[in-house]
Amino acid sequence: FSATFGENGVFVFRSFDNGATWSRPVVPPLIPPKGRGTVVYADQAFDFSIIHDKEYIAVDNTGGPHNGRLYVTWTKFESTKQAINMAYSDDNGGTFSDPIEISGSSSALCPTSFGGYGNTGVCDVDQFSYPTVTPNGALAVVFENFQSLTAAADFRGQLLVTRVDPDSFAVSAPSKVSAVIDGLDDYPIDSDGDQTLCNSNFRLGASTGNIAVDQNGKLYVTWFDDRAKAGQFPFPTFVAGAPPSSVSGHVHGRQCLL
Repeated sequence: FSATFGENGVFVFRSFDNGATWSRPVVPPLIPPKGRGTVVYADQAFDFSIIHDKEYIAVDNTGGPHNGRLYVTWTKFESTKQAINMAYSDDNGGTFSDPIEISGSSSALCPTSFGGYGNTGVCDVDQFSYPTVTPNGALAVVFENFQSLTAAADFRGQLLVTRVDPDSFAVSAPSKVSAVIDGLDDYPIDSDGDQTLCNSNFRLGASTGNIAVDQNGKLYVTWFDDRAKAGQFPFPTFVAGAPPSSVSGHVHGRQCLL
């Protein structure tokens, strides 16, 4: 990210000597037409209207026709939507394809917009994508979406998975993994105004997770939320400092106060 003019992008550094040395990405047009190690680059974002962020990478190790292909997924933040994008490389991360939007559409799973973002029926208010390659070479991507009816009511998200065909790049309609219990009333608030946990004072961020696949193609998704105490912290419930401990004069623990 450039703090001055808003240029930003996603880049891949490569090492062929077990991490002793690394290549340096070069943006276009310094190396035309796509640069080197440049997944995506916004060089005209003077108003910060386009931000490429929340990136992750996976590699095809299936031994199939696309063995060795790199896939990078990320969120493209725009003024009207926040969709998951993907680009791939077939030359060890030297150059990448044009970005492809892969978060899919579903009138059942994404019936609303969210806070002025997104399009109804299109799952394009998303963050935190994680890719994996299945044994048949397809790309499976999990991400958190904020367009369910529950999200509109109390800011709880949902985890969705799409699949991308490695030949045609056709995107399947998303499948729902689970609702995510991370709404306004599900966590207390820390001293900086961010969601946190009792007995702590750090920013949680979003309820991110990850995805993995076994040799039979079964997908596993993990994530964190606060379903054990869902709705127990009416917004805003603040975390307050506990009295000083007698042990070395340090403060130990915090408590949640309405």
